[in-house]
Amino acid sequence: MSHDDSILETVREFVQKEIKPIASEIDDRMLIPPSTFEKMSSLNLFGMLAPESFGGVSMTFSSFLKVIEEFSRHSPSIALVLATHNAIALFLLNRFGSQQQKDTFLRDMVEGKKIGSVSVGNKGSFLNIDDLNVRATKSSGNSYSVSGSNSVILNGSYGNIFLVLCRFENEVGFVILADDDSNTLKVKTRNLLGLKGGGISSFKVSERRVLVENILGKFDDGHNIVRVAQENFCLYMSAISIGISRESMKQAVLYAKNRVQFGKPISKFEAIQDLIGEMAIGCESSSALLQNLGNMKNNGDRIGMKAVISRLLSSRVAAEISRSALKVHGGYGFIRDFPVERYVRDAETVKILGDVNHDLLMLVGEKVAQGGSY
Repeated sequence: MSHDDSILETVREFVQKEIKPIASEIDDRMLIPPSTFEKMSSLNLFGMLAPESFGGVSMTFSSFLKVIEEFSRHSPSIALVLATHNAIALFLLNRFGSQQQKDTFLRDMVEGKKIGSVSVGNKGSFLNIDDLNVRATKSSGNSYSVSGSNSVILNGSYGNIFLVLCRFENEVGFVILADDDSNTLKVKTRNLLGLKGGGISSFKVSERRVLVENILGKFDDGHNIVRVAQENFCLYMSAISIGISRESMKQAVLYAKNRVQFGKPISKFEAIQDLIGEMAIGCESSSALLQNLGNMKNNGDRIGMKAVISRLLSSRVAAEISRSALKVHGGYGFIRDFPVERYVRDAETVKILGDVNHDLLMLVGEKVAQGGSY
């Protein structure tokens, strides 16, 4: 068994034992218990994509996506927190950060002492970064003054290290804001339809002084850094969607086998079999595409628009499968004794988090219509 396979097997056991029993509680309280963070830290889950030199696991990206999928089967909220921390905040710092920035932040992030939070475009958009509400203006000395707000910031409720995309006159770039005791940064948890424990928040920053050495990368790297964040976000949102799809199908099958009508399990009825068959097709098609893209990511290949297509497909499938699972459960699907109503809410939230599916579809159509590689 490879190193990554061993970690994945450990994660499966951990999710069944520690996450499944508290998934509904996380949804109710809109909060992941601190003890759960401590347990995940002991498994080095906050350092999955970090180099071993900083105490990380250095997993392949494809294996990382499988871990996110596994968590998503019972708590997409936890999956979102882990994925944002690893695949955006930590990933960007490790790839584009200076040695000083890595030495300052990475080890605490790998150990789970500091959680990475990310703000990109307005309202959480990863596409619209032209009209940013957060701006950085040249201040006294070797520093900038950062002010503005965003109605959606990922991991805001749990964050200690904030990567915030700002407008610097004619350029865009990420600034690194470490949590402190000042009142310059205020975060408020959002009460969404789904992903309720995922730490999605709004924030406001007021005249926060940021030294030049806390700007991530170079100004002319800004759009490239955003592109990497966009790609990684689409990939792990695909993994979250697939986790929701697979568990929704599993719960539908379990219920159909045990629910008896007219003297036989409803799984014997053609209408139910049609629904479950469509679920299986959706799961396998979206999973196959993401697995292929994960392997491309491992090889360093540029994925580009294929990541957007994967996110579109997998989120559509998750919404369809979770609704079909609700139909299989009948009236019981609306009772919180069964998890399917939560899967429906989570799947619908995945479709609109960051950029709504319709905007993504128009982007794909535009690129394909231009011809050439996409």
